[in-house]
Amino acid sequence: MRQGKQSDSEMVDGLLLHLVENHFVRVLAQNADEIVYTFHELVRFFAQEQVERELSYPEESEEGTMELL
Repeated sequence: MRQGKQSDSEMVDGLLLHLVENHFVRVLAQNADEIVYTFHELVRFFAQEQVERELSYPEESEEGTMELL
């Protein structure tokens, strides 16, 4: 059983993990606006695809609505 001491490799692993986590958070923070914009564009794209699909095949859309009821 250990008495609170870490081996050198465990300390290095912990330090590397800490550095990677900090870098990841920093990259996310620097690119947050672009990440949010891209997400909104994806949502908009899939919503438009859904609308076009429903307009192209209205009978399937109505059946889906009836199934939900």
